[in-house]
Amino acid sequence: MKLIIGALIFCSFIAHAQDERYFRKMLTGEVGKKIKDGNELVPKLKVESRLYQMDLGGDAALEGMVYEKKDGQDWFHIVNAQGQDIRAFKLDAMAADSQLYKINFRNLSNRTKLLILNFYEGKNAYLGFDGRARLYFITIDDKDLSKISFFKGPTFFQEFAGYRDHYHQRFYETELIDFNNDGINEVRVRHNGNIWVYFYKDFGKWATL
Repeated sequence: MKLIIGALIFCSFIAHAQDERYFRKMLTGEVGKKIKDGNELVPKLKVESRLYQMDLGGDAALEGMVYEKKDGQDWFHIVNAQGQDIRAFKLDAMAADSQLYKINFRNLSNRTKLLILNFYEGKNAYLGFDGRARLYFITIDDKDLSKISFFKGPTFFQEFAGYRDHYHQRFYETELIDFNNDGINEVRVRHNGNIWVYFYKDFGKWATL
């Protein structure tokens, strides 16, 4: 009987250790790296949002946007009217529970459209609760879907547990304003008493103050 109990404990320990290593690989994006179908990496775990459609190119054809979780990584896809990928962008998560939760579609100027992605980078509860969100800017110039550019913007939201488990949520605001009257809107981000202004310099290039 003692031998049987000892064997069960040993097997349970091995299974737990294997599961822990597997989930660690899944969260860090290592899962699937050694599995190939031809030259393409095949993910072991993949979940997609529904397809959100709108006319991004201004030609009356509806393009689509899809948010995807793939082996612990976050991806944002822009697809054409036939559902084929035009561009795919990786969103950088810092911890568990990351998610893309809002997209704003705006006119940056009369020739540039802007997608603002609001991405929650996840929450870390190892030493104390801490969660942050970041903005990503996707620009489309001249209604040409071959001119799509991707820019990693600022952290604009933070929540954390403070002294005696008091919960804090930092104020934030995002606005589009043409400060220099050149016909191109700037993106102003206010967070935790700080202000950043992002100037679009064309062809996916940004400058900030």
